[in-house]
Amino acid sequence: MNDARPPILGAVQWFPFEDRKSVDETVAICTDLGITELRVLLSWADWMREGGKEWFDWYMERMASIPNIRLLPSLFYTPMQVSMKDGDGETKTSYPPEDPKTYVHFVREMINRYGERFDWIQIWNEPNWNPYWDWTMDPLGERFAAMAIPAARTAHELGKKTVLGGTTPLDYAWFGRMHELGTLSHMDAVSFHYSPSWKNQHRRWLPLPTEIASLRALLRGFGLACEVWLDEVGFSTNTATDHDEKRLEKQQVEYFDEIRAMPAERVYWFCLLDQSQDVQTDDAINTDAEPDPTAYHFGLLTNDGKKKPLYAHWKGLRDAP
Repeated sequence: MNDARPPILGAVQWFPFEDRKSVDETVAICTDLGITELRVLLSWADWMREGGKEWFDWYMERMASIPNIRLLPSLFYTPMQVSMKDGDGETKTSYPPEDPKTYVHFVREMINRYGERFDWIQIWNEPNWNPYWDWTMDPLGERFAAMAIPAARTAHELGKKTVLGGTTPLDYAWFGRMHELGTLSHMDAVSFHYSPSWKNQHRRWLPLPTEIASLRALLRGFGLACEVWLDEVGFSTNTATDHDEKRLEKQQVEYFDEIRAMPAERVYWFCLLDQSQDVQTDDAINTDAEPDPTAYHFGLLTNDGKKKPLYAHWKGLRDAP
């Protein structure tokens, strides 16, 4: 990548099952701010719920109403019906599927059904973090590779590029293991997350541009030409230990400007809407962790519809000559 060229800038927004209000708000925000790259969740578990197909059809059709939009669907969350069982006979959305081919079928169905709305698909999300992929069920990563490799092959056969779900934090050893298992050779891009507000992402040994360069060098050492993306970066305006919203809102704008200059091919800002505190976070659901209030305040808009300073700042970038 030419480091002098700014990355493609997009946004991230997840939608809880049948949250039509958030979908409509996201359409309005993207249209107003001129956002044309949006990373969204296609929850495999929701797809297999009663009404899942109807929900997907509705919300993907609404996404298509955003002018010039290209989606980046992230396909993850194992349905209980196909999940492995632990020693207590329990299933979780973070457990590997019993048969990896079931995920491949899901990838094929999403591309066949909605593929005109995207050029890339993302294989899973945060696969090195237990709330999304429980490594006690797959300590050597072999089940993940057995799922990801045929899924990527299928995507390529159907004309889509693949990006490996963003790791959190950046973990060079994990990428090395994925290379050993052959996973990386099937990816057109790899990605990782970094948000200063998240304590679980505070593993940065080096400045963020240097970490991007280091991951790129590692891939080149493997003989790979994968792009390197920051597919989820953001800044919370109210955390477990800091409630000075005015100062944090200013820092949110500053961090947004910082990441827009990163030497990555793409950067996706997390997120557009503050999360409702009625929605449990995945770490609380899958690992019994205490809910972290930080999770609920990453948006450009608050739950009551108030626009944070970053909203006007982003709009000013669109309107600048």
